[in-house]
Amino acid sequence: LAYSKEETKAHDYVKKVLKALSLETKVDSFGNLHGRMEGNGMPIIIGSHLDTVKNGGRYDGSAGIVSGLEVIRCIKESKIKFKHPVELIVFRGEESRRFGKPSLGSRLLTGLISKNDLDRLKDNDATLRKAIRDCGIHLGGSTLNSAKAYLELHIEQGDILDKKKIQIGIVTGIASSVRYKITVYGRKGHSGTTPMNSRRDAVDGASEMILAREKILMAEHKKGRATVATVGIINVPSGSINVISGKVEFYLDLRDIDIKNRDETEKLILKTFDRIAKKRKLQLKYGLLERTMPVELKRDVQGLIENSCKKLKIKHIFMPSGASHDAIYFSYKGIPTG
Repeated sequence: LAYSKEETKAHDYVKKVLKALSLETKVDSFGNLHGRMEGNGMPIIIGSHLDTVKNGGRYDGSAGIVSGLEVIRCIKESKIKFKHPVELIVFRGEESRRFGKPSLGSRLLTGLISKNDLDRLKDNDATLRKAIRDCGIHLGGSTLNSAKAYLELHIEQGDILDKKKIQIGIVTGIASSVRYKITVYGRKGHSGTTPMNSRRDAVDGASEMILAREKILMAEHKKGRATVATVGIINVPSGSINVISGKVEFYLDLRDIDIKNRDETEKLILKTFDRIAKKRKLQLKYGLLERTMPVELKRDVQGLIENSCKKLKIKHIFMPSGASHDAIYFSYKGIPTG
């Protein structure tokens, strides 16, 4: 988990590996671990993370760290004189599971997170600020504003490459996301004494909404759109086997590389939810958690990766990434990213 003792132990292990490669190491004021091979000018950054989630994919995050270490090891062993410094950054808190917002370490480093978020984002009663301090990290350092380039290798976390029997996907852009916490309010009642035709069951309403979301997205898919929407968390506070639920919370994650398609689908989904709530005499509360912009990655960086694939005779395709990555925040800063 982000900013946990376990994550700290993983970072400590990688720090030993960095020192074994005779790299200059440091932990920045946001908890990210840096290993730097010196050179002149702006650094070429290789980045990834060590935290993950269940079923997030084998080698999620760690593949990027290992590949970065191997790049630096090969450069040093081959005694190649590199013009630019090469810096490996191991980011904290890429996953959103603990605080509901992804890429905390990279956002903090690039200055793309508000100070309010440090106290607003919570895991139970622990704020993000407290979690960072509990790891022995002292907030307040300078942010990164420039680099020669940012590179990140990551597992696909999907099955497109596997189905096509292709080894490498060269990422053209990273999808934007919209996330909501949606609360459905109904009326509690006894499960045995309340007739079916007089119920205002929040679970039934939420269930219809979630299935309507699937129907909408399947129709979008048939139109050739790549929009996806997921409900990954459903809560029934104070739920009981013999009580009609008066309140349900669920979380909606909506993504697309095409922001126009995403926004159109978002409006259709929310309009459908409102219609279902009105029909069932339920109330809805929408809590917008996040709205990000998609990024188009630099074509010259894509070209360099393509040339390497051709030289090594590696099968490859160009494809967008539906998953968010630390790379997106470096692209937001105008740093060439791939």
